[in-house]
Amino acid sequence: MRNQHKVIAGIGTLAAAASIVAAAPAASASGTQNYCPTDRVCLWFNSGYSGARADFRVSDANLSNELFNDGPVGASGWLVQVEDNAASFHNRSGNTVIFFNFRNCDVDGAYRVVADGAKDNFGDALKNKVSSFIISNEGVCTNVDQSNA
Repeated sequence: MRNQHKVIAGIGTLAAAASIVAAAPAASASGTQNYCPTDRVCLWFNSGYSGARADFRVSDANLSNELFNDGPVGASGWLVQVEDNAASFHNRSGNTVIFFNFRNCDVDGAYRVVADGAKDNFGDALKNKVSSFIISNEGVCTNVDQSNA
């Protein structure tokens, strides 16, 4: 809980940093592999926005209960757990997003601040290591099952 308060208090600072840095995202089977819907944060199993995708409407403190279950059925990573398996992202949430390598949006580990509209591969610090994320306008990092979002 202590760290969650640090995150909430630091969101404004991190959002401002995102605008300066401009750091280079659950699902249903839509068949739209490389597309990230509006108002979503999307994660892909492979680098370069390929393989199965998971997309989210709200922050999630624990990605262990989420699956890559969007994009073409049977794509690489299909039905694999999202936690510690995301290689690329696209943020179309309309807000800054912060990805964390620890659950519960814990800032004691590696994290990456991502501006709205940004899409990229995760670097070494977070590739296949993302465990949670927060969308800045929400201010709360809670565990939500979004498998059918």
